Amino acid sequence: MHSPLFNCFSLLRLSPLRRPLRGIAAALGSLLLCAACNVNPVSGDKEFGWLDESWETRIGEQHYRLQQQAGGGLYRLDPALSRYVATIGAQLAQHSQRAHLPYEFVVLNHSSANAWALPGGKIALNRGLLLALHDEAELAAVLAHEIVHVDARHSAQRQEVGQLIGVAQLATQALLANAGLDSRATQQGIAYGSLYGQTHYSRGRELQADRLGMHYMQRAGYDVSAAVQLQQTFVSLSQEKNNDHFSALFASHPPSPARVEANRDTAAQLPSGGELGTKRFAEAMATLQRQQPAYQHADQALEALRKKDYLQAIELADKAIAIEPKESLFYQLKGRAQMQLNRSAEALRSLDRAVQLNDDYYAPSLWRGLLHYSLQSYRAAERDLRASLALAPSQVAHIKLAQIAERQQRCNDAAEHYRQALALATKKQQRATLQQRIEALQVSCLNAGGSSGDKTGEASI
Repeated sequence: MHSPLFNCFSLLRLSPLRRPLRGIAAALGSLLLCAACNVNPVSGDKEFGWLDESWETRIGEQHYRLQQQAGGGLYRLDPALSRYVATIGAQLAQHSQRAHLPYEFVVLNHSSANAWALPGGKIALNRGLLLALHDEAELAAVLAHEIVHVDARHSAQRQEVGQLIGVAQLATQALLANAGLDSRATQQGIAYGSLYGQTHYSRGRELQADRLGMHYMQRAGYDVSAAVQLQQTFVSLSQEKNNDHFSALFASHPPSPARVEANRDTAAQLPSGGELGTKRFAEAMATLQRQQPAYQHADQALEALRKKDYLQAIELADKAIAIEPKESLFYQLKGRAQMQLNRSAEALRSLDRAVQLNDDYYAPSLWRGLLHYSLQSYRAAERDLRASLALAPSQVAHIKLAQIAERQQRCNDAAEHYRQALALATKKQQRATLQQRIEALQVSCLNAGGSSGDKTGEASI
């Protein structure tokens, strides 16, 4: 049986879009009619929505691995720490309203302090956030908060709102275009309006996630005062000037004195006592704490790369490697700096080591593929670039694969990679250049019967 969302978007696809006003109006009407008034499984309130639970689970599963890649990949050097976090998460999830969801908890290899949840119970937090915590109860507060975002359908609601806004923007564009008006100002109004709406809802959702998360903590045996202390820490950090590592967390989970006071009120209503788990947390964090100076060197090396101080980047990467020689990230940073200095042989050794240590993260294979391309080792470049794309899409990988295909006179393959690159393009000029290249290749394919391509080689993109 299809979900309501499938039926709604079937109507959208079948709408007569060649007549934009009538087609889009019908599509928007169909979407609104399809949206049922659901009952929130946590609050019991009636709410606007159409994603059923099977869709939540499917969306979470589809995007979880890709979101992990975008967030730095899995933290792999201490599997015991990852298991520890997953165990705490699983214990808390047992006390949620939808404990039957396929919850998963992972630690990502990124220095920024952040955590996020996808529909269906897919939750991640960065090693940088773990380092900002003081005990197991604070970790439980973070995880319980994210569990509530899943449990109360906050993540699913963001998907629904985004889809509805997309259709509304499409309708507005068609209306204004038919009226012969400039739509830019109105489009900005829609964007700001939707942003305000989501921000407004997010404040309520954050307070709900704090409050119910504390209930989950208490049921699991934790001291809920840790949730108060955690918010106090975040408020203090948000007031500091140098809080770059917390910017992502504060953008998605804005701290405020009001949240601190709300948590105090909730704590006063719950039984006192419970565990802090300070010793267990310290033992679980021992390896990451030892590695932290190495990751600090790596963060500095990345900043040196951005400033084009490549010798400094290599020096800092070497310091990181001396502390933790099994971290792929450090060799990747070193190899990137060596590439910029045209030390190709050294860069290849560094990137070989990076791939060897972690072939489940797209970046090492991507950088080695780009190095092979620059050395005109096209077979090796194609192998690495395809390996990176199997893990995460990137525009540069598609462009380089297109250029390799052009050199080998495989114009259909080249056109397809350019189309994939176009789908990922964000800049207007870049999109225009890619579109021109695709059109030229289509002519080449047609003239050659689909077998040959542009013999001149590379496109300038």
